[in-house]
Amino acid sequence: MHYIVGALGAPLGMVLGPDPYYYGIMPIIGQIVEPFGVTLDTVGRAMLIGENVGLSVSPVVPPTFLAIGLAGVDLKEHIKFSFLPLWALSVVMMLFAIIVGII
Repeated sequence: MHYIVGALGAPLGMVLGPDPYYYGIMPIIGQIVEPFGVTLDTVGRAMLIGENVGLSVSPVVPPTFLAIGLAGVDLKEHIKFSFLPLWALSVVMMLFAIIVGII
């Protein structure tokens, strides 16, 4: 379950923002997977990888608006250009963390 939410971290983080993602979803996922022997720090690492990569595309954080304003780019164009490569990067990082044993 935490692998799925971690892999979907970029789109979820983009829609929700960091606070609801970490304070709302992470405790729920932690309680769901706890009976299966998964610790909360493992859930946190999985969710951190997915969400932090997608944070640079998210329209709910102020630095995105500062960056696109300075670059002279429209938010819609920024999301269309960056979203899929960043989501793929977060999935690759998640797979690497699973292979190495971090998650």
